[in-house]
Amino acid sequence: MRIGINLTDLIPGRIGGMENYMRSLVHYFPKIENDAYYAIGYKDILNKIDLNGCIAVPIKPSASRQSQSKLLRELIVESKLDIWLSPLLVLDPLDCPIPSAVTIPDMQHKYFPEFFDKNTLDWREEYYQKSVDNADVVFTLSNSSRQDIIRFLDVNPAKVKAIYLDSPEWFNRNIPPRRIKQVKDLYKLPKNFLYYPANTWPHKNHLRLMEAYLRIKDKIPLTHLLFSGYQHHASSEITKFIKKNNLRNRVHFIGYVKTDDIQSIYKNALGLIFPSLFEGFGIPIIEAFRSGCPVLCANNTSIPEVAGNAALYFDALSISSIADAIATFTKDQDLRLKLITAGEIQAKKFSYEKTAHKTLNYLKEIAIKKTGMRNKKTTWPKISIITPSFNQGKYIERTIKSVLKQNYPNLEYIVMDGGSIDNTLRILKKYSKKLKYISENDKGQTDAINKGLKMSTGEIIAYLNSDDTYEPDALKKIAIFFINNPKAKFVYGKGRHIGENDEFIEDYPSEPTDYLRLHPTCAICQPTAFWRRDLIDELGYFDAELKYAMDYDYWIRISEKYPLNFLYEYLGNTRFYKDTKTSGQRPKVHREIIDVQKKHYSKVHANWILAYVHAKLEKNDRSTIYKNTTFLITLILGSLYGFIKFNHELPPLIVWKYYLIWTKEIFAFMKRKAYQTA
Repeated sequence: MRIGINLTDLIPGRIGGMENYMRSLVHYFPKIENDAYYAIGYKDILNKIDLNGCIAVPIKPSASRQSQSKLLRELIVESKLDIWLSPLLVLDPLDCPIPSAVTIPDMQHKYFPEFFDKNTLDWREEYYQKSVDNADVVFTLSNSSRQDIIRFLDVNPAKVKAIYLDSPEWFNRNIPPRRIKQVKDLYKLPKNFLYYPANTWPHKNHLRLMEAYLRIKDKIPLTHLLFSGYQHHASSEITKFIKKNNLRNRVHFIGYVKTDDIQSIYKNALGLIFPSLFEGFGIPIIEAFRSGCPVLCANNTSIPEVAGNAALYFDALSISSIADAIATFTKDQDLRLKLITAGEIQAKKFSYEKTAHKTLNYLKEIAIKKTGMRNKKTTWPKISIITPSFNQGKYIERTIKSVLKQNYPNLEYIVMDGGSIDNTLRILKKYSKKLKYISENDKGQTDAINKGLKMSTGEIIAYLNSDDTYEPDALKKIAIFFINNPKAKFVYGKGRHIGENDEFIEDYPSEPTDYLRLHPTCAICQPTAFWRRDLIDELGYFDAELKYAMDYDYWIRISEKYPLNFLYEYLGNTRFYKDTKTSGQRPKVHREIIDVQKKHYSKVHANWILAYVHAKLEKNDRSTIYKNTTFLITLILGSLYGFIKFNHELPPLIVWKYYLIWTKEIFAFMKRKAYQTA
C-alpha cells in the first residue's frame, strides 16, 4: 500500500506537540508495516526531518492554498497513492481523490475566540468544517477533543478517532547527573523553581499564573517560576506585569530550549506547573512524568484525561485556586514523591508506537471500506441502476458515464427511454454493449422507473435520472455498506446541486432523517438513495399515480417500517436548472407533495403549505412597492386558505408570527409609498 503524508503545513519549532506527533508517525510507520510511505513537503523542511525510510517528495511553495491543493491532487494521482494523511490541522486537498484522513487537535477557537485574530478564526471555521466533511476519518488527540469535534462540526461520531500523543522518544533515555548539572549551569537555573514550558499564547494563561504567584511568593521565598518557549501574543503583557510587580528576580524566561536540554530542566525542577486554559492533549505533562518531575495542573479540557490521578489539580480560572495549589505543592514533599510514583505509572499508558499502530489501522480500515482493497475476491452484490429518460440528449451521456465509470464489478444498468426524438437513441446505441435499454412510449417517469425495476435482477436497487450523476466510487461505498450491514434495507448519502455544465451550486441539505423528520422536509437527495430488492416485494413499486413526488412518497413508506440509514459520504449530484421537471413545475410538485402528506400524516406540515403558496406566486412581478405589497397580502391570505382547506384548521402559532412580520413589511411599504407620494 502507498501512503502519502502531507507535511506542507509543518513549521519546525513553531507548532509544539503537533510537530512531535508528526515526526513520530514518520519514525514509526516504516517500522510497523512494510508499506511505501511518501513524505510530501517543501525541500528545506524535509531536509530537517529524519524520514526513517519514508520517501521524500519535495514540492515547490505555491502562491496560494488553492494552487497548492491542485498540485497535491495531481501528485496523489501521478504517484498512485492509496491513502492520504494530512496530520497538521486541515485536509489538503479537500477534494482528495483517494481515501483520506486529517488530524484536528482541538476546537479551542470555539471556547476562546478572543484568543484568535479574525483571519485565523475565519480560516479555522471554514477549513475545519470542510476538512471533516471531506475526510474519511478524523483524528484528534483526546476524547475531550473528540466530543468537541462531534459537537461543533456536526460529524458522524464513528468518523472521529481519539489517538493519544506521548512525550518525544528522547524522554525515555537515562541522563547522567553530570549532564543535568551542566544544563542547570548553562541556563543559570535557580535552585528551586516551578517549570512551565509553553509559548506565550493567551490560552497558556501565564498572566493568571503570575498573579497567583505574586499573591503567594512571600510565603515561598525560595521558589521561582521558570518559563520557556517562543514569545507570542501575550508576551508584552507578561513583560509589563513582571516589571510593574518587580518580579525580575523571581520569574525567569529562558526562551526556546534545545531538545537535548529539556529533560534535564524537568529533572532540575521542583515540579511542572501547567495552568493552561485549553489543551487538546498536554504533552508537557507526559514529559514531566517520564522525567520524574511531579505535576500540578489545571483541571480542564483534556488535562485530567492525560494526567489521571498523578497530579495536583487546580481551577485555572481562579487565582486563589492556583495560589493554594502552589502553596500545598511546594510545602508537601511527601505529596510530590507520591505524584512522581503515580506519574511513572500513568506515563506507561501512552506510546507513540501505539499511536502510530492505531493510526495505520484506521487508515487501512478506510481504504478497505472505500475501495474494498483487502479482499479482491469479495463477492460484490449485484446492483441494478434504472435511468428513466425522455429527450435528455443534452445530459444523458454524462449520466451514463458516471454510472459506467464506477467500474463496479457486478452492475446491471437499464435505461428506460420514453420514445425520445432527440439524439438520446444515438447515445444509447453507442453504449449498448454496456447497458440495456428500451425505447417505447410510456406513461411518464414513474411508469418508466417501475418498468425498469420489474426488468432488474439486482440485490441492490436505485434509479438515477437522466440528467443526474454519481460521484466516483459511489456504488462500491454502497455495496460495502450493505455487506457490513446485512439487516439494513435502505441507505442514502450526501449530495450536491450542480448546474447545466456540471458546475457546483450548493450542497443538498442532506442529514439523518426518519418518518417524523420527513414530515417538515425531505433530507434525502434522490440520486444518493439505494435499497434492497426485498423492499419491493414488501412495499411494492412507486405509486404510478404520482408524477413528481413518487420518491418522497416511497421514502416515507420505507420509513414507516425501517430505519433510513445515512452515509456521511458524497454519493451523487442532482442537476438544478430552469427546465428540470421539479424546478420548472414547482406549483404542481408542491401540490402533489401535499397529497403525499395527507396520505401519510394526520396533517400537512406548515412548511409545505407555505412552500406551495409561495411556488404559485413566485413568478409574480415584485418590482414595485405596490406589487410587493400585493404579493405579501396574497401569500398571507393564500396560505391561510391552504391551512383551512388541507388541515381544516387555522395555522399554528409559528405561522402567525410570520404573518405578523409580513404585515409589518406591508405597512412599511405603504408608509414608504405615502412618503414618496408626498
